[in-house]
Amino acid sequence: PPRQTLGDNQRRNNVHDRTNTIGGELYARLKNYLKCYSEKIYEKGFDLQGESVLRFYKTNWEHYRFSSKVTNSFCHYLNRHWVRREYDSGRRDVYEIFTVTEIGFTVNSSVTNYIDNIISTTLKIYKEYFEVPYLQDTTEFYRREVDSFLKKNSVMEYLKKISQFLYEEEYRIQLYLHPSTLKQLIKKVEEVFIRDQLKTIYTEGKVLLHREHYSDLTLLFKLVSRIPNAPIKLKKIIEKEFHKMGIEVIRGVSVSAINLDIKMILEVYSKLLIFVKEVFNSKQDFMNALNNVCKNFINKNPVTEATGNTNKSSELLA
Repeated sequence: PPRQTLGDNQRRNNVHDRTNTIGGELYARLKNYLKCYSEKIYEKGFDLQGESVLRFYKTNWEHYRFSSKVTNSFCHYLNRHWVRREYDSGRRDVYEIFTVTEIGFTVNSSVTNYIDNIISTTLKIYKEYFEVPYLQDTTEFYRREVDSFLKKNSVMEYLKKISQFLYEEEYRIQLYLHPSTLKQLIKKVEEVFIRDQLKTIYTEGKVLLHREHYSDLTLLFKLVSRIPNAPIKLKKIIEKEFHKMGIEVIRGVSVSAINLDIKMILEVYSKLLIFVKEVFNSKQDFMNALNNVCKNFINKNPVTEATGNTNKSSELLA
């Protein structure tokens, strides 16, 4: 009965709201606990200087790092559901618990100043003996992550995860590494996440286009745009799919139903125009591609071929 259905929906909504509230409260309490714990470590090492403060933070960081991994493991459900849902809704002040622990670790400013002085005088050593192997290790790590993630999740879930990975990686660099590493590291991560998976991403783009999942396509285009020349390839693929869609719509039209042919052509054009505006923000390259495709299938389609007049549709449209 409708009353029972309404009651069931209300109960489900109440359960969802309670779960969301509990997730938010747990996240806030955990974040506050980490802040207090980190401040206690900070106070203990406040008066230390030079190598003493480095040894102090090295020891405490190792213990903290291990505990962070354990904490992240038992917060897997929170990461996968509450954190993911909040991030997908547009919040950029929430992170997976392991990242929260890293952000929350407070370091005495004398430590960062001391390290900055060392790096500024020995940047060549830093790049040769730390940055190069670090970039290599990071590349290999993320390659394994990509393989593992794609085996268990959809391509669309993967695309959403890329945005989160990139954002968190940029944040980590600001906290722990020399600024000169940022550009190279992000390039490496983009190559692993996007460039090496372009074939899979392009295929997903075709699926999203035909399903009219425009918001997902917007994310896909944004990610692809981070790779040189990749948008050009995507434009060609989209152009080809536009043409297929136009021909498929017209294929079922009777030769005698020319007015119906024109109506359907206009509907296809309007539909694709909305797509270009929403996904590509009316970028001129894609507007040109749309116009070229429409010109082609207007002048050459099953109806015009059957009548032997390739200008018939365009004459009526004019």
